[in-house]
Amino acid sequence: MAGRFPRRDFLAALIAGASLPAWSAPPGRTFRVGFLGIGDADTFFGGGGRQILAALAALGYARGRNLELVECYEKESPEKLFACARKLAALRVDAIVTEGTTSTLAARDATRAIPIVTTVGDPVTAGFAASLRRPGGNITGIAQNRAETARKQIELLRIMRPRLADIAILWEPPFPGADILMRPIVEAAREASIATHEITRGSSDLAPTLARMRSLHLEAAFLVGGLDQSGLDAARAARVAIISPSKDDVEAGALFAVEPDTSDAPVQLASILDKVLRGANPAEMPFQSATRYLTVINARTAEALGIRMTPDLLIRAERIIR
Repeated sequence: MAGRFPRRDFLAALIAGASLPAWSAPPGRTFRVGFLGIGDADTFFGGGGRQILAALAALGYARGRNLELVECYEKESPEKLFACARKLAALRVDAIVTEGTTSTLAARDATRAIPIVTTVGDPVTAGFAASLRRPGGNITGIAQNRAETARKQIELLRIMRPRLADIAILWEPPFPGADILMRPIVEAAREASIATHEITRGSSDLAPTLARMRSLHLEAAFLVGGLDQSGLDAARAARVAIISPSKDDVEAGALFAVEPDTSDAPVQLASILDKVLRGANPAEMPFQSATRYLTVINARTAEALGIRMTPDLLIRAERIIR
């Protein structure tokens, strides 16, 4: 799950939004846009939902005047998230904005007609697009290139654990789209001659899962989905390195994260959404691809796991948590 955007990123997005082309939204009608996500309004795009609205305002879309926002978030269960998506489709919104594979799956399950604007790891692998250049359906947006992210994660882990031969992929069912999120990790590990083991966990006590991992001599786990503070603390106490898709988990105790730089994603999404609302066909709108990545390492966790913060690691990290 995405974390909160730092204040500097929020201000940067507002500045970028102000620099968007100064055309106005199409006159004479009110556009109804749905936000669909896991969590709540504060966690949607890490708080970047507000930045999307700010960028839309710079393009002439104002809530209460010509923009109606319908927000539907769910943090408890995938089933309720899919119900949220069906609610938005029934309201016949003009477009749905989603974040991540699971939310996009829910939106696509609800409608193949309403345009969906999203950020997603690999839209082609997930079946959301025929190709990045020509999606061919009702979904477009930003491709986060999870295959490259996974390669960078494996490369960094190999620096930390040169003799590593096996890793776990840790996830909690039910998780729609988990297989899609695992695939890049499995492929990147295979390229590095590292075996992967799919390990499921419960929602409360992580101890049995960690005991099983230790019995299999698995010292590192790639996290699919989130892990609460108690789970991260238990993993560190069990000397299991957690590699997370989110820097927020690293701040809470995971070993490291490599993630696409999404600081300008809200402004990009607003621009794509504007084109869709003006009548552009998502089937013919190329996905934009992430090109920059952020590496965050928790030095305290590394020390607890017996990993030295070598110059090679320090030079690769945009941020070190001490």
